[in-house]
Amino acid sequence: MNLVKKAAKKIDEYNYKSQWNQVLNILEPNPFFRFRHKKTRAIPLKTSPYLVSFEVHKNGSIVYVYSVFHTAQNPTQNPK
Repeated sequence: MNLVKKAAKKIDEYNYKSQWNQVLNILEPNPFFRFRHKKTRAIPLKTSPYLVSFEVHKNGSIVYVYSVFHTAQNPTQNPK
């Protein structure tokens, strides 16, 4: 892999981790974000076309993340 591709991959990884930390910072004080389907909730990543699907248990003390879904992909594969 050439240097430019390696650098681009590292930048993508950094951006994803940064956005993931933003999601965690939002969910920590407010795990009861918005409903998407029945008990499942979802929160979008700020600058990427991804949606984090999760469920809250034990009065908000436990959050189960089910998927990180690319919203531009086939919507029939979107987890519910």
